Amino acid sequence: ATLLAADSTIDTSAGGADVAFGGTIDGANDLVVNAGGGKVTLGGDIGQTTALASLDVNTTGDIEFASSLTTTGDIGLGSDLIDPIPPQATIYARADNDNVAIATGGGDLTLGALQKFTVVDGDLAIDAGGGNVTLGDVSVRGDFTIANAASITLLRRPAGFVRQPDGSLAPDSGVDCVAGGTFNFNVAPTATGVGADPKFASPSPAAQTIGTFLWLAYQDAITKAMLTGPGNVALDLRAEGLGTTNPADAIAGAAPKLSGAEAVTQEVALDPALKEVLVQLFIYARDLSPEELVALGTRPSAVFSDVVRKPPSEVEPHDYTVPATRLPKALVEKAVATYAAIFWENWEDKPRRKPRVRALRGLLQRAYDAAKAAGKTAPRDFRKFLEETPGQAKALELLNNLRGLFTQISMLGLTDAQQATSERFLLRDIAPTGMTPDQLRQAVWGK
Repeated sequence: ATLLAADSTIDTSAGGADVAFGGTIDGANDLVVNAGGGKVTLGGDIGQTTALASLDVNTTGDIEFASSLTTTGDIGLGSDLIDPIPPQATIYARADNDNVAIATGGGDLTLGALQKFTVVDGDLAIDAGGGNVTLGDVSVRGDFTIANAASITLLRRPAGFVRQPDGSLAPDSGVDCVAGGTFNFNVAPTATGVGADPKFASPSPAAQTIGTFLWLAYQDAITKAMLTGPGNVALDLRAEGLGTTNPADAIAGAAPKLSGAEAVTQEVALDPALKEVLVQLFIYARDLSPEELVALGTRPSAVFSDVVRKPPSEVEPHDYTVPATRLPKALVEKAVATYAAIFWENWEDKPRRKPRVRALRGLLQRAYDAAKAAGKTAPRDFRKFLEETPGQAKALELLNNLRGLFTQISMLGLTDAQQATSERFLLRDIAPTGMTPDQLRQAVWGK
């Protein structure tokens, strides 16, 4: 056990050494831990007997803690300097049957940008005592509760990858909040920063207090095994399942409100020309069925199925459809403009419009052949080769432009499967011989 007799700072940032507390920490004083890139382990309850005045753990490494963190002031967990986006949890509690309680006594709880928080086998309860709560990705096997918060802010981020229990990587579209129970927030969350809006998922049909954000009905019970990777790594989950759309938020550019299905029909219509171009991005926007229109017009939210019930080997891009209500027109127009600039010449002059696929493939083939000669063919090595070789500036620019396009697509509110399908098929015809579309995707994202 550790008793703080005065404000204390532990600094191993120069060498990035790990910092580990094996037991409890108490005392009405400030505790600051600067570990550089080292792992910080808080092995016992913090402030359970005597609350700390504040706690600031600043590291780009992992933070592992036990059951409780209690202060009368601010709690800061994790550095803002993480790069790239981590594929697994960076802040976690992973003991069996470990319900986590965090109380700030009126101070703010702030997680660093790109930090991912996971409770592997229990609930997460945050009592802000009137303070503000700022989070990113969160995965909890049980219930996720935030009480007495003045505000809840979620930090958007670009699309990235999520590690699976078998160690493989799968793409996501941005911040995901997943709970095995329910979300119980005393105020509706908001989002800030660059990237797609956060998505929420849970198996529970109970009411979710998440404001206007997309909620997905997770199709399986969340288990400890789903949150544990090779080497006992704590994972985070993607928000997946049956989608819900809140018409107050999902309908872009709404006209004065009418009522029922008539209002929905007028407000959710997406320009047919945009729908046609979206097909070239392998995004298939569909109109709502009469039943869905009635449901959307008469209930606060309606559930639409985005699940494709086919074996993966048989799935085609058009099998993934997205309700037009989920596609904000302004963001669609931006993505289409970027797509046109990359893949076409003279896009605005239709008679003179010419595809650039052959030229793009040739550019990447020459770059790949040069990288192969240098022994740099793995996706991340290939990208690094382009970054470090002045003669490959055009190929690097293409990869950066594609990453910009994929980031814009990730802001459209697609499911992860829809996002991955769009990326994969856009790259299919320009991937050089020697690289699969998925390998090129990894090079685009720098993974």
